[in-house]
Amino acid sequence: MVGLQPAYDHSQFGSSRWTVVAACSEAGTVEASSTIEIAVVPREALGSEEVEAARHGKYREAVTCDFSTEES
Repeated sequence: MVGLQPAYDHSQFGSSRWTVVAACSEAGTVEASSTIEIAVVPREALGSEEVEAARHGKYREAVTCDFSTEES
């Protein structure tokens, strides 16, 4: 989306350096979830148009939301 190499990891969760553009979880709410998937981009890489597009779901395909487990 912004042409940058991945640089986010779980230790940066909640950092103001990042903007979440898509998210999903295996439960009805993030608070009730044990597994979530998020797509983030550096805050400085987004313009107001991209932020507004994210609010309207434009980037929802950035997460797979496949929380199925395979049984062996």
